[in-house]
Amino acid sequence: MNNAFSQMVSIIIAVIIMCFMPLCFLYGRIDNLRQIYVLTETEYFIDSICNTGFVSKEMYDGYIRAIGNKGAVYEVDITRETPVYTLTDTGYELSKDYYGNEEIVSEIEESGRYYFSQGDFVRAQVKKVSDINVFSIFGNEVRECYYGGQIKYEAY
Repeated sequence: MNNAFSQMVSIIIAVIIMCFMPLCFLYGRIDNLRQIYVLTETEYFIDSICNTGFVSKEMYDGYIRAIGNKGAVYEVDITRETPVYTLTDTGYELSKDYYGNEEIVSEIEESGRYYFSQGDFVRAQVKKVSDINVFSIFGNEVRECYYGGQIKYEAY
């Protein structure tokens, strides 16, 4: 009787492991593919900003929509770094002005475009805030991706 009970428990544990573990591995693979997709969309978005010198409301909304359709909630932070040269007694001194996500997004919402200057550096940080998947309770680590570039042209 005791032997039958332990065999039954062993079979139940084996069935759970054989059915559940492949699903966990599949979710991990899906999460990796989602991360690659978000990085690719971020590269495309930042490269288009670097090539044109501005970001329009349509570009920004399209980017947010593209990364938001993949079963997770992301937080996007766009920053701008502008070099400022000041003349001193010994020559020129370089300092940098930083503009955060709030300023950039509010300008996009108000006027429909945000303009960058040639030589500015734009950077996007995308952070996964939450996941909508059933298996997100297992291995729901915070994923981040960064991408940035220098503004090459002012095509406006």
